[in-house]
Amino acid sequence: MRQAALIRRFVWCLRRRQIQRLELQVKKHLADQEIVFAVKALEELQRNYQWPFQAESLLFKREARQMEIEQTLGFLDALRVSDGVLRHQRFYAGIAFAYAAIQKDDQDRLRMIRPWLIDVASLNQAVEQYEEPRIRNRESRFKQLVSARGCLLQYYFALNQRRNDAMTRAIGESNLSLLEGLNLRKVSADALFRSTSNLMRGLLVLKGDDEQLLRACAQVERLQRTFAERRFRHVIVKASEDHLAGLEVAHTFFSALLTGDICEVRSSWIGLMVNSPAPAVALGAEAWFQSLMH
Repeated sequence: MRQAALIRRFVWCLRRRQIQRLELQVKKHLADQEIVFAVKALEELQRNYQWPFQAESLLFKREARQMEIEQTLGFLDALRVSDGVLRHQRFYAGIAFAYAAIQKDDQDRLRMIRPWLIDVASLNQAVEQYEEPRIRNRESRFKQLVSARGCLLQYYFALNQRRNDAMTRAIGESNLSLLEGLNLRKVSADALFRSTSNLMRGLLVLKGDDEQLLRACAQVERLQRTFAERRFRHVIVKASEDHLAGLEVAHTFFSALLTGDICEVRSSWIGLMVNSPAPAVALGAEAWFQSLMH
Protein backbone atom coordinates (compact mmCIF):
# COMPACT_ATOMS: atom_id res chain seq x y z
CA MET A 1 0.00 0.00 0.00
CA ARG A 2 2.82 2.40 0.89
CA GLN A 3 4.63 1.60 -2.36
CA ALA A 4 1.45 2.28 -4.35
CA ALA A 5 1.09 5.67 -2.64
CA LEU A 6 4.68 6.56 -3.51
CA ILE A 7 4.17 5.59 -7.15
CA ARG A 8 0.98 7.64 -7.27
CA ARG A 9 2.81 10.67 -5.87
CA PHE A 10 5.66 10.24 -8.37
CA VAL A 11 3.27 10.01 -11.34
CA TRP A 12 1.37 13.05 -10.08
CA CYS A 13 4.55 15.13 -9.79
CA LEU A 14 5.72 14.06 -13.24
CA ARG A 15 2.43 14.34 -15.16
CA ARG A 16 0.29 16.63 -13.05
CA ARG A 17 -0.72 19.05 -15.82
CA GLN A 18 -1.77 16.31 -18.24
CA ILE A 19 -3.73 14.50 -15.52
CA GLN A 20 -5.47 17.67 -14.35
CA ARG A 21 -6.38 18.56 -17.94
CA LEU A 22 -8.04 15.18 -18.47
CA GLU A 23 -9.80 15.28 -15.10
CA LEU A 24 -11.28 18.67 -15.99
CA GLN A 25 -12.38 17.23 -19.34
CA VAL A 26 -14.20 14.41 -17.55
CA LYS A 27 -16.06 16.89 -15.33
CA LYS A 28 -16.99 19.10 -18.28
CA HIS A 29 -18.20 16.19 -20.39
CA LEU A 30 -20.33 14.91 -17.53
CA ALA A 31 -21.76 18.38 -16.90
CA ASP A 32 -22.64 18.56 -20.61
CA GLN A 33 -24.06 15.01 -20.47
CA GLU A 34 -21.43 13.81 -22.97
CA ILE A 35 -21.00 10.40 -21.40
CA VAL A 36 -19.05 8.78 -24.23
CA PHE A 37 -16.41 11.51 -24.15
CA ALA A 38 -16.21 11.42 -20.35
CA VAL A 39 -15.50 7.68 -20.39
CA LYS A 40 -12.92 8.13 -23.16
CA ALA A 41 -11.08 10.67 -21.00
CA LEU A 42 -11.16 8.25 -18.04
CA GLU A 43 -9.76 5.56 -20.32
CA GLU A 44 -6.97 7.90 -21.40
CA LEU A 45 -6.10 8.62 -17.78
CA GLN A 46 -5.71 4.90 -17.16
CA ARG A 47 -3.98 4.05 -20.45
CA ASN A 48 -1.43 6.88 -20.51
CA TYR A 49 -0.87 7.61 -16.83
CA GLN A 50 -2.13 4.56 -14.91
CA TRP A 51 -4.40 7.00 -13.08
CA PRO A 52 -7.59 5.20 -11.97
CA PHE A 53 -8.46 7.57 -9.16
CA GLN A 54 -11.08 9.79 -10.82
CA ALA A 55 -12.89 6.72 -12.12
CA GLU A 56 -12.75 5.25 -8.59
CA SER A 57 -14.20 8.42 -7.11
CA LEU A 58 -17.03 8.63 -9.64
CA LEU A 59 -17.82 4.96 -9.15
CA PHE A 60 -17.63 4.58 -5.38
CA LYS A 61 -18.61 8.07 -4.15
CA ARG A 62 -22.13 8.97 -5.19
CA GLU A 63 -21.64 12.60 -4.20
CA ALA A 64 -18.83 12.86 -6.79
CA ARG A 65 -21.22 12.05 -9.65
CA GLN A 66 -23.84 14.76 -9.07
CA MET A 67 -26.05 13.38 -11.85
CA GLU A 68 -29.72 12.63 -12.24
CA ILE A 69 -30.57 8.93 -12.12
CA GLU A 70 -30.99 8.62 -15.90
CA GLN A 71 -27.55 10.10 -16.57
CA THR A 72 -26.11 7.94 -13.80
CA LEU A 73 -27.48 4.84 -15.52
CA GLY A 74 -26.01 5.93 -18.85
CA PHE A 75 -22.61 6.62 -17.31
CA LEU A 76 -22.47 3.33 -15.38
CA ASP A 77 -23.61 1.40 -18.45
CA ALA A 78 -20.79 2.90 -20.52
CA LEU A 79 -18.24 2.27 -17.78
CA ARG A 80 -19.23 -1.36 -17.21
CA VAL A 81 -18.52 -2.28 -20.86
CA SER A 82 -15.36 -0.18 -21.23
CA ASP A 83 -12.15 -2.06 -22.03
CA GLY A 84 -10.08 0.93 -20.96
CA VAL A 85 -10.76 0.94 -17.22
CA LEU A 86 -9.69 -1.58 -14.60
CA ARG A 87 -11.46 -4.93 -14.31
CA HIS A 88 -12.82 -4.29 -10.82
CA GLN A 89 -14.13 -0.91 -11.97
CA ARG A 90 -16.10 -2.57 -14.76
CA PHE A 91 -17.47 -5.08 -12.27
CA TYR A 92 -18.63 -2.53 -9.72
CA ALA A 93 -20.03 -0.31 -12.48
CA GLY A 94 -22.27 -3.28 -13.33
CA ILE A 95 -23.31 -3.67 -9.69
CA ALA A 96 -23.98 0.07 -9.31
CA PHE A 97 -25.91 0.03 -12.60
CA ALA A 98 -28.16 -2.74 -11.26
CA TYR A 99 -28.80 -0.86 -8.00
CA ALA A 100 -29.64 2.32 -9.94
CA ALA A 101 -32.01 0.40 -12.22
CA ILE A 102 -33.72 -1.08 -9.14
CA GLN A 103 -34.06 2.39 -7.64
CA LYS A 104 -35.60 3.77 -10.86
CA ASP A 105 -37.72 0.63 -11.35
CA ASP A 106 -36.32 0.47 -14.88
CA GLN A 107 -37.57 -2.94 -15.99
CA ASP A 108 -35.91 -2.82 -19.42
CA ARG A 109 -32.49 -2.21 -17.91
CA LEU A 110 -33.07 -4.79 -15.19
CA ARG A 111 -33.90 -7.39 -17.83
CA MET A 112 -30.69 -6.43 -19.62
CA ILE A 113 -28.42 -6.70 -16.56
CA ARG A 114 -30.11 -9.75 -14.98
CA PRO A 115 -28.20 -12.49 -16.92
CA TRP A 116 -24.86 -10.90 -16.05
CA LEU A 117 -25.84 -10.48 -12.40
CA ILE A 118 -26.93 -14.11 -12.10
CA ASP A 119 -23.71 -15.22 -13.79
CA VAL A 120 -21.37 -13.30 -11.47
CA ALA A 121 -23.38 -14.35 -8.40
CA SER A 122 -22.40 -17.98 -9.18
CA LEU A 123 -25.22 -19.58 -7.19
CA ASN A 124 -25.15 -23.32 -6.50
CA GLN A 125 -21.66 -23.67 -7.95
CA ALA A 126 -18.68 -25.39 -6.36
CA VAL A 127 -17.11 -23.27 -3.62
CA GLU A 128 -13.92 -21.64 -4.83
CA GLN A 129 -10.83 -21.56 -2.63
CA TYR A 130 -9.56 -18.00 -2.28
CA GLU A 131 -5.90 -17.06 -1.89
CA GLU A 132 -5.95 -13.29 -1.49
CA PRO A 133 -4.73 -12.41 2.01
CA ARG A 134 -3.29 -9.02 1.02
CA ILE A 135 -5.37 -7.91 -1.95
CA ARG A 136 -7.19 -4.57 -1.98
CA ASN A 137 -10.81 -4.83 -0.87
CA ARG A 138 -12.23 -3.64 -4.22
CA GLU A 139 -10.07 -6.06 -6.20
CA SER A 140 -11.01 -9.08 -4.07
CA ARG A 141 -12.86 -11.73 -6.10
CA PHE A 142 -14.39 -12.97 -2.84
CA LYS A 143 -15.88 -9.56 -2.09
CA GLN A 144 -17.08 -9.20 -5.68
CA LEU A 145 -18.93 -12.52 -5.43
CA VAL A 146 -20.61 -11.51 -2.18
CA SER A 147 -21.47 -8.06 -3.58
CA ALA A 148 -23.11 -9.65 -6.62
CA ARG A 149 -25.25 -11.88 -4.41
CA GLY A 150 -26.22 -8.94 -2.23
CA CYS A 151 -27.31 -6.98 -5.30
CA LEU A 152 -29.20 -9.95 -6.74
CA LEU A 153 -31.09 -10.30 -3.45
CA GLN A 154 -32.25 -6.67 -3.66
CA TYR A 155 -33.41 -7.37 -7.21
CA TYR A 156 -35.49 -10.36 -6.10
CA PHE A 157 -36.96 -8.37 -3.22
CA ALA A 158 -37.95 -5.66 -5.71
CA LEU A 159 -39.86 -8.24 -7.75
CA ASN A 160 -41.97 -8.92 -4.63
CA GLN A 161 -44.95 -11.03 -5.73
CA ARG A 162 -43.17 -11.85 -8.98
CA ARG A 163 -40.07 -12.99 -7.13
CA ASN A 164 -38.46 -16.36 -7.64
CA ASP A 165 -38.46 -17.99 -4.19
CA ALA A 166 -36.09 -20.74 -5.27
CA MET A 167 -33.48 -18.24 -6.47
CA THR A 168 -33.77 -16.19 -3.28
CA ARG A 169 -33.25 -19.32 -1.17
CA ALA A 170 -30.31 -20.25 -3.41
CA ILE A 171 -28.56 -17.03 -2.36
CA GLY A 172 -28.85 -18.06 1.29
CA GLU A 173 -27.72 -21.62 0.67
CA SER A 174 -24.82 -20.47 -1.51
CA ASN A 175 -23.62 -17.99 1.13
CA LEU A 176 -23.81 -20.70 3.78
CA SER A 177 -21.75 -23.08 1.64
CA LEU A 178 -19.29 -20.29 0.87
CA LEU A 179 -18.70 -19.55 4.55
CA GLU A 180 -18.43 -23.21 5.54
CA GLY A 181 -15.77 -23.83 2.90
CA LEU A 182 -13.86 -20.59 3.47
CA ASN A 183 -10.46 -20.32 5.12
CA LEU A 184 -10.94 -16.94 6.76
CA ARG A 185 -7.20 -16.32 6.97
CA LYS A 186 -6.81 -16.55 3.20
CA VAL A 187 -9.06 -13.57 2.53
CA SER A 188 -7.79 -10.07 3.31
CA ALA A 189 -9.08 -8.67 6.59
CA ASP A 190 -10.48 -5.61 4.81
CA ALA A 191 -12.35 -7.58 2.13
CA LEU A 192 -13.75 -10.09 4.63
CA PHE A 193 -15.00 -7.47 7.08
CA ARG A 194 -16.52 -5.24 4.40
CA SER A 195 -18.32 -8.25 2.92
CA THR A 196 -20.02 -9.11 6.19
CA SER A 197 -23.33 -7.27 5.80
CA ASN A 198 -23.96 -8.72 2.34
CA LEU A 199 -22.99 -12.17 3.60
CA MET A 200 -25.53 -11.81 6.41
CA ARG A 201 -28.23 -10.53 4.06
CA GLY A 202 -27.85 -13.72 2.08
CA LEU A 203 -27.93 -15.96 5.15
CA LEU A 204 -30.97 -14.26 6.63
CA VAL A 205 -33.30 -15.43 3.86
CA LEU A 206 -32.84 -19.03 5.02
CA LYS A 207 -35.95 -20.78 6.27
CA GLY A 208 -34.77 -24.36 6.27
CA ASP A 209 -34.78 -27.02 8.97
CA ASP A 210 -33.15 -26.63 12.38
CA GLU A 211 -29.96 -28.33 11.19
CA GLN A 212 -29.43 -25.72 8.46
CA LEU A 213 -30.23 -22.85 10.81
CA LEU A 214 -27.76 -24.17 13.39
CA ARG A 215 -25.09 -24.34 10.68
CA ALA A 216 -25.80 -20.73 9.73
CA CYS A 217 -25.67 -19.63 13.36
CA ALA A 218 -22.32 -21.40 13.77
CA GLN A 219 -20.88 -19.40 10.86
CA VAL A 220 -22.12 -16.14 12.37
CA GLU A 221 -20.40 -17.04 15.64
CA ARG A 222 -17.22 -17.99 13.76
CA LEU A 223 -17.12 -14.56 12.15
CA GLN A 224 -17.73 -12.87 15.51
CA ARG A 225 -14.75 -14.72 17.00
CA THR A 226 -12.61 -13.95 13.97
CA PHE A 227 -13.32 -10.22 14.05
CA ALA A 228 -12.14 -10.10 17.67
CA GLU A 229 -8.62 -10.90 16.41
CA ARG A 230 -5.99 -8.19 16.39
CA ARG A 231 -5.65 -8.02 12.59
CA PHE A 232 -9.17 -6.60 12.31
CA ARG A 233 -8.80 -3.69 14.74
CA HIS A 234 -7.73 -1.10 12.17
CA VAL A 235 -10.17 -2.41 9.55
CA ILE A 236 -13.13 -2.14 11.93
CA VAL A 237 -12.25 1.45 12.87
CA LYS A 238 -11.85 2.45 9.21
CA ALA A 239 -15.07 0.89 7.92
CA SER A 240 -17.94 3.27 7.20
CA GLU A 241 -20.60 0.62 7.88
CA ASP A 242 -21.19 -1.11 11.23
CA HIS A 243 -20.82 -4.70 10.07
CA LEU A 244 -20.53 -5.97 13.65
CA ALA A 245 -24.09 -4.79 14.23
CA GLY A 246 -25.16 -6.82 11.20
CA LEU A 247 -23.58 -9.91 12.73
CA GLU A 248 -25.45 -9.30 15.97
CA VAL A 249 -28.74 -8.95 14.07
CA ALA A 250 -28.04 -12.26 12.32
CA HIS A 251 -27.19 -14.07 15.56
CA THR A 252 -30.31 -12.75 17.30
CA PHE A 253 -32.47 -13.65 14.31
CA PHE A 254 -31.27 -17.25 14.04
CA SER A 255 -31.67 -17.75 17.79
CA ALA A 256 -35.24 -16.42 17.55
CA LEU A 257 -36.02 -18.51 14.46
CA LEU A 258 -34.89 -21.66 16.23
CA THR A 259 -37.26 -20.94 19.12
CA GLY A 260 -40.08 -20.09 16.72
CA ASP A 261 -40.62 -16.45 17.73
CA ILE A 262 -39.16 -13.87 15.35
CA CYS A 263 -41.76 -11.07 15.71
CA GLU A 264 -39.50 -9.00 17.96
CA VAL A 265 -36.59 -9.04 15.49
CA ARG A 266 -38.63 -7.84 12.51
CA SER A 267 -37.44 -4.22 12.67
CA SER A 268 -33.72 -5.07 12.90
CA TRP A 269 -34.08 -7.77 10.20
CA ILE A 270 -35.74 -5.32 7.78
CA GLY A 271 -33.19 -2.63 8.66
CA LEU A 272 -30.31 -4.89 7.63
CA MET A 273 -31.93 -6.58 4.65
CA VAL A 274 -33.10 -3.46 2.79
CA ASN A 275 -30.08 -1.99 1.02
CA SER A 276 -31.85 0.20 -1.54
CA PRO A 277 -34.10 3.28 -1.34
CA ALA A 278 -36.53 1.65 -3.79
CA PRO A 279 -39.93 1.17 -2.08
CA ALA A 280 -40.36 -2.15 -3.91
CA VAL A 281 -37.31 -3.57 -2.12
CA ALA A 282 -38.76 -2.77 1.31
CA LEU A 283 -42.10 -4.31 0.29
CA GLY A 284 -40.38 -7.45 -0.96
CA ALA A 285 -38.29 -7.77 2.19
CA GLU A 286 -41.42 -7.41 4.32
CA ALA A 287 -43.16 -10.10 2.29
CA TRP A 288 -40.18 -12.43 2.74
CA PHE A 289 -40.12 -11.84 6.49
CA GLN A 290 -43.81 -12.67 6.70
CA SER A 291 -43.11 -15.92 4.84
CA LEU A 292 -40.51 -16.82 7.47
CA MET A 293 -43.21 -16.67 10.14
CA HIS A 294 -45.34 -19.37 8.52
